[in-house]
Amino acid sequence: MLQYGLLLANEVPRALYKPSYFDQTLRVKTVNTTSQPKQDCCVDSCCTECDPELPDIETPFWGTVHQMPNTITEEDGTSFERASYSRQAYVNMWDGTRYERTFAFIFSAEYIDGHIVEVAVHEDFVNDSSAKFQATTYSDVMGRVPLLFRKKITNLHLRPGTYDEGCNAWGGGGTVTLCTGVGEELLSKGNCEEVFVHEGCHISLDSFFYNDPAYRCAQNQDQMFISNYARDNRYSEDASESVLPWFATRFSAHRVPQETLDKITNAIPNRLKYFDENLNTENSECAQKVQVVTDDMESGPYQVWGPDNYYNIFGYYTLQPGMHNDHVWYLKDDNKDIKLYAAQYNRFHICPADTLDNENTGWAYNEEISDECVENWENSGFKWKFWNPDSGEWLQAGTNLYVTWV
Repeated sequence: MLQYGLLLANEVPRALYKPSYFDQTLRVKTVNTTSQPKQDCCVDSCCTECDPELPDIETPFWGTVHQMPNTITEEDGTSFERASYSRQAYVNMWDGTRYERTFAFIFSAEYIDGHIVEVAVHEDFVNDSSAKFQATTYSDVMGRVPLLFRKKITNLHLRPGTYDEGCNAWGGGGTVTLCTGVGEELLSKGNCEEVFVHEGCHISLDSFFYNDPAYRCAQNQDQMFISNYARDNRYSEDASESVLPWFATRFSAHRVPQETLDKITNAIPNRLKYFDENLNTENSECAQKVQVVTDDMESGPYQVWGPDNYYNIFGYYTLQPGMHNDHVWYLKDDNKDIKLYAAQYNRFHICPADTLDNENTGWAYNEEISDECVENWENSGFKWKFWNPDSGEWLQAGTNLYVTWV
């Protein structure tokens, strides 16, 4: 049941650092680039006695939210379905220093995965029409974030304001509060989804991470922090700063610069392993991994789109978070430039990873109309076609190209 007229929260919401945090840390902290980790405890074995404090360590980033744009994008699709206006009601909305009582416009944001969020839009937006635009815009953005990070977000509060006016994004007590002027800047720079991952981690996952001895172990074994912000707030911001880079390396590597990926994997390998073992982004009953295979390596599609081509479409693909055209989608394990996804007519295609959702293109496609999952060959038979660039036509692949669940 929706919680209309939310009363004062039990805690002061935690503010997201501003882009100016980079300049502030340079002014107040002199980084010792030659410093070494000060402790040996827990590096080779798992224990929780050590404090992972490393105040002078040089980190690869100052803040991951602002330095990893487009980790999640509109291309990934959204689980947002609709925002229904309910009524106006008094809500206590955080303004950065105190709770302000506002006669807010209340909406129910519904998602196809069953998640429901009460959205309160500040009364300064004058009418329910302009308020609905705000509610829809940011509910849609939040729906691009996997349920894993937003499952405990119960309220979204939207108020006017920019960074220059002292506004920000805040999270706490199940509520994310966002100033829409800040949101517009984040959207323009490709960082808004990342903010919801960061704040969603605080709300949905922080208590699990910081109460798990294995996470402290991973912190100590890494002897590094992913960012200055994590280093300076090791017991409150380290997880939310680190989980976004984990998501980038595991699910968005095809559009994250290789230099950034290398910095992440070199800095926090044990945290990445911890997240691999403890975070489950699965949201369907479809195969987590599939393989594109052939019965003939001497001719047909294997000769055209096999290992002699950079776009070798044969091999293993791993399920990715989110949906494309209401279907699951996959990236190739050894080449993140290749994806397996359903285009607008519910037929799975193998194509470049940057192909838009409404394009029927690529190197191969299944003639079978699919529901949510890519069909295993045992259920659909051999109905794939492949593009032959020499003849300029689509050819039946038969047993020379098909998909099997692993």
